[in-house]
Amino acid sequence: MAEEKKPNSNDSEFILWAIIAFLIFNALVLLPTALENRFGIEISQIINQKAELTESTPIGSIVIALKETPLSHTPGGVSFGTLPRNSVTVLISGPVFVGSLWWNVSDGVSLTGWVNGDDIRVDIARDKRVLKKNTPPGSKVVNVESGTVEITPQGGVIETKKKGARGSLLDGPRVFRSVRFWKVLYEDEVKGWVRERNLEIDVARNARALKNTTLIGSEVITTKFIDVFNRPGFNLIGSQREGVFGFLIDGPALYIDEWWWNVDYESGPDGWAKASALERHFSIIENIAAFGSAFKTLSRIISVVFAVLIIFVLFRIQPVIMREKEKYRPISTLPGDVVKRSVLKNDRWLRALKHLDSENQNDWRLAILEADIMLDEMTTSMGLIGDSLGEKLKGVEKSDFLTIDKAWEAHKIRNDITHAGGEFVLTKREAERIVKLYEDVFKEFRFI
Repeated sequence: MAEEKKPNSNDSEFILWAIIAFLIFNALVLLPTALENRFGIEISQIINQKAELTESTPIGSIVIALKETPLSHTPGGVSFGTLPRNSVTVLISGPVFVGSLWWNVSDGVSLTGWVNGDDIRVDIARDKRVLKKNTPPGSKVVNVESGTVEITPQGGVIETKKKGARGSLLDGPRVFRSVRFWKVLYEDEVKGWVRERNLEIDVARNARALKNTTLIGSEVITTKFIDVFNRPGFNLIGSQREGVFGFLIDGPALYIDEWWWNVDYESGPDGWAKASALERHFSIIENIAAFGSAFKTLSRIISVVFAVLIIFVLFRIQPVIMREKEKYRPISTLPGDVVKRSVLKNDRWLRALKHLDSENQNDWRLAILEADIMLDEMTTSMGLIGDSLGEKLKGVEKSDFLTIDKAWEAHKIRNDITHAGGEFVLTKREAERIVKLYEDVFKEFRFI
């Protein structure tokens, strides 16, 4: 018979770690939105998140080609070229449904055309930084390259801002000669119109920015010493120091190219203040709510991971358990081979009883010797260790061997018979009593 192939433990370990890696990856996918919305931590850049396009995907979104993708002049039309795999483009129009959603994309250099939406995905890491038509005023931006700040989109240079200059959106977008402009208030109070290609969303700062989409009732905190007015820009009524908490009760309102919010502060005068001196503050409850769904799913994944680990550990230690169980099997339990050979032992027991029924004293001695041999075989099968039956019986716990005293008494008589030989005086009644001791031992362990 061919030897049964045993499972490879290395294969089992590989499968286990593959499952754990898959679950951890899926857990990471749950957290980026909450982390970026609360703290501006861009996890999406680390794990390279991608999202499918839907009818509501906004124009201006950054997409990436999943494979070499055909380009067409019209949706579903004949291909005139290809978009290389992993190439990054921007949505400029669409979608149009022709069997599936088709989008018009451009790399901003030479490639422009319609592609099947199934072949592209939104590149979340890049897309979060891109300004779109619906990007709200108040969003935090940063210069990705040097560019001029102009009085209007038509021209009139105010100054040039270097790469890394930070500000917030006041207005926009405005289109002039197919170029989109945004009005930006920089941190040094310079404000004007800037070409969109020179800007991107500052994700870390934008997480706490007050935008025109921020809800009334949101909690805020002052980021510097500010003046408080009874209405935007009019009638100063007091001031607030840095680090004061409050809640939005009205706004936003645009006054002299700046956005204002009406704030109910925890102390001191309440009133209107510039948005540039405020930022969102998320309470513990809000953070728990934001992360709740992610952590709920994450906890389920962790539970699955631990379940897999438990199953794996049980699988790996099962052979060890079986070996140890066999090695330290309780004395009161007979191994399987003893049960299988019980018929043979019963034959020997019958011979012992036959000797006992004889009227010959020598046969009575043989009955005892036969029974003692059976006792030695039984203790060996039970896993008791020793060079002789006496040594095996010495290692017995009385709680595991209820008839141990009877075994000792019977074995000692057998030793006396062996040493004395024919000189040992043995009556039939005594012989029957000794054999009965052996019988009680054998019956405890179902050996006969």
